[in-house]
Amino acid sequence: MASGTTTRRKHNATVAKMGRETADDPVRLKKRGNRKYRVSSDSKRWYCIVLGVCGLVCDCPDQQGRGGIVTARGRR
Repeated sequence: MASGTTTRRKHNATVAKMGRETADDPVRLKKRGNRKYRVSSDSKRWYCIVLGVCGLVCDCPDQQGRGGIVTARGRR
């Protein structure tokens, strides 16, 4: 059975891969301001992403549920 840490790492890797694919898709990622973007999810909902001084903040359920800021090196 996989440990919680292993499961979390796999989930984070999957989320990161999906994020890179979304960032490369101009249909799913729309710039809405100097540091603001809207992104569509696989469920066809739109979420707001703000590029702050410390990293990215998203109002999607995944980030809201886990909390924290996503930085270039991972979650803080």
